[in-house]
Amino acid sequence: MAICIVFELVQLTNSGARYKYGECLKDLDYELEFRFIGVDFNQEDILIDDIMILVSEKKSRFMALKVFSQVYKTYIIDGTFIPKGGYYA
Repeated sequence: MAICIVFELVQLTNSGARYKYGECLKDLDYELEFRFIGVDFNQEDILIDDIMILVSEKKSRFMALKVFSQVYKTYIIDGTFIPKGGYYA
C-alpha cells in the first residue's frame, strides 16, 4: 500500500507557520500549525503537542507527523519553512 501526502505553506505566524496538507491528488483538507520560533529543540522534555497543533476540523495525526518530519528537517538546517513538499512511501 502506497502513502502519498502533500502539503503547502499557508501563512507565516508570529510563532511559526500554518500548513494545509492532505492525500495526493485530493484537496488539502487538513490544517496544522507549527510553533517553532523561540523553541529550544535541545530540551529533553519538549512535547510534539507543544509545537504541532492540529487546527482544522478534520484531523489526521499520522499525516501531520509525516508533514512535521519534512518541515522540521528544513527548519533545523536552514531556519526557514519549506513552501511545499510531500511524503511518499
